[in-house]
Amino acid sequence: MRRATTPFRAYLRVGDNRHLLHREKKAWKTTARDAVKKLLKVFRPATVTADDILKALDLEWNDFEDSVQFAVGTSLSVDCIVTRNAKDFSMGGIPALTPEQLIETIADPA
Repeated sequence: MRRATTPFRAYLRVGDNRHLLHREKKAWKTTARDAVKKLLKVFRPATVTADDILKALDLEWNDFEDSVQFAVGTSLSVDCIVTRNAKDFSMGGIPALTPEQLIETIADPA
């Protein structure tokens, strides 16, 4: 894992990041917009290509969305995948962190 002083390469899937913000729908509308803008200062969204989709299909994982995230992460050589369910990525070769673990890693890289 890279030290916090070095930028992470990350695949940002904006549509699923509300769990980083707040679980109540009312708070999502205003809080999420601000939070996504802040996330975009650190992370850049990735483009999903046809090759990524084909690689994801070849993985034959139970959760296709996870396989797409993993395929994109692999093609971009990301440092980690941030997810609420890290065990879904246990069969891959990219470390999977919960949002809390990512924050801890960034806050205390030692």
